[in-house]
Amino acid sequence: MGLLVIAILFNPLFPVHLPQQTWRITDLVTATAFIRLAFKPSKTRNQRQF
Repeated sequence: MGLLVIAILFNPLFPVHLPQQTWRITDLVTATAFIRLAFKPSKTRNQRQF
């Protein structure tokens, strides 16, 4: 769901116009989300799910 929101917000077809300060916060939140996803361990069949 979060990636869908990011895709809609940063799409090149329908630009979203926001104030510069809002874009800075949005960029930081997006970067944090991508970093967390990059280091999130993937679930495999052999791992237990708690």
